[in-house]
Amino acid sequence: IVHDITEKVPVRVNKNILDSDEAIIAALKHEAYELEALKDVMQSKGMITQKELARLIDSNYGGELHNEAWEVADELIIKIRGE
Repeated sequence: IVHDITEKVPVRVNKNILDSDEAIIAALKHEAYELEALKDVMQSKGMITQKELARLIDSNYGGELHNEAWEVADELIIKIRGE
């Protein structure tokens, strides 16, 4: 998932999030959470298989980190709203 030339991890977001400040914040928090969690996984395991990566970030395969990331993003939005 690391770009061959830049050696950075590209993150894609849907352009529709640009219609809402909350959506922008939630999407970026979600992606940041996933990246930090993946960094922790990689540091502890060294490498993971493509299947393991999918299990962590793809909702079609369980998406453990993906689901956690949305929970964290939702909590941030609730906090910002003062709810």
